[in-house]
Amino acid sequence: MPEGNREFVTWLDNIASIVSRVSVPVIIKEVGFGMSKELMHDLQQIGVKYVDVSGKGGTNFVDIENERRENKDMDYLSSWGQSTVESLLETTAYQSEISVFASGGLRTPLDAIKSLALGAKATGMSRPFLNQVENNGIAHTVAYVESFIEHMKSIMTMLDAKNIDDLTQKQIVFSPEILSWIEQRSLNIHRG
Repeated sequence: MPEGNREFVTWLDNIASIVSRVSVPVIIKEVGFGMSKELMHDLQQIGVKYVDVSGKGGTNFVDIENERRENKDMDYLSSWGQSTVESLLETTAYQSEISVFASGGLRTPLDAIKSLALGAKATGMSRPFLNQVENNGIAHTVAYVESFIEHMKSIMTMLDAKNIDDLTQKQIVFSPEILSWIEQRSLNIHRG
């Protein structure tokens, strides 16, 4: 953003100052690129208690900025960032001290359940719901939300998870790509 603040040297100090001076919860939210274990460590050190990992797959700020450019020279960065799953795995070591929220690329009840199983305290998504409002109106969207919640409950039943705590104790089978991420990033994801 040409009109935005492009001074990034003091960003962590700025967040620390805000966290120490306000009496309300401060949520640190990524903008669609995910969060690393190194960032989680830095945020934990300055007292941050809430983060939204916002992995790639949702609003893509590279695409937004690229559309503003005459020559569209940022196209090659369109798929930059970590997925929400990768980001949640990066937060595993900090989830007892920091409440982690998951957003970015979530579309279905199964996406929400997977995020909760990986330790997210809450999930966020807008596209599925905004599309419903735009295409079908408010009443249909309310029914869609109710159905979405029922589907989440059905998935929990299929997993024999009575509640979210139960869900976080279930064994998870990862794809080879995610296993490679875990190994290369030396992530300790053992639970329970």
